[in-house]
Amino acid sequence: MDYTIMQSNAGLRAYARTQLAGKWFASAIVTLVYMLIFYIANVLVSGIGAFIGFVFEFQNTDILSIFIKTVVSSAITGPVTVGYFWYFMYIARGEPTALQNLFDGFRLFSKVFLVFFTQTLLIMLWTLLLFVPGIIKGCSYAMTFFILRDNPDIGTLEAITQSRRMMNGHKMRYFLLQLSFMGWLLLCIISAGIGLLWLLPYAYLTTANFYEYLKQNRAS
Repeated sequence: MDYTIMQSNAGLRAYARTQLAGKWFASAIVTLVYMLIFYIANVLVSGIGAFIGFVFEFQNTDILSIFIKTVVSSAITGPVTVGYFWYFMYIARGEPTALQNLFDGFRLFSKVFLVFFTQTLLIMLWTLLLFVPGIIKGCSYAMTFFILRDNPDIGTLEAITQSRRMMNGHKMRYFLLQLSFMGWLLLCIISAGIGLLWLLPYAYLTTANFYEYLKQNRAS
């Protein structure tokens, strides 16, 4: 991997485009499957929330509803989301990939569930304080899923802590990196979301390369 080109966000994006050469279509198919699973899971979670509201109509169920929906979402979308992150981590490292890699998170289901649920809960709690702290913590925890892949035996809080340490001094750069995809996101909205099939692989692979760059810097 050429780490020198990754010293700038433009270099990270350019390198990702190079790595996706010949892999755009396969990545788009994986993204389509991921989006369909995510959509079905959200419909299911919304249904559960509506059911809770109906059963406990005269009680204050906001906290209970949010908690249950977060648990269900973490159990369904958590492993798939983590698998989606790992899929592009494999591409970043030049490793072979296949559609079934999308479900690699289920191999470590209990660990992935705990990490996904804890991270989601922490970001939600920080966001409840103020929107900006939620964004900052989201950036701090951004490398957690990659760290989990490299350290499958790591503890839940330790994975999140390692991400926070890795992102020290790099949160603003990461935020600007993600912000650089916003223009493409607007075009995806205009295209009724079809463009996401190509934007998400581009963005996630760039993020995977960002992790590889940070990891290399820590090792050197």
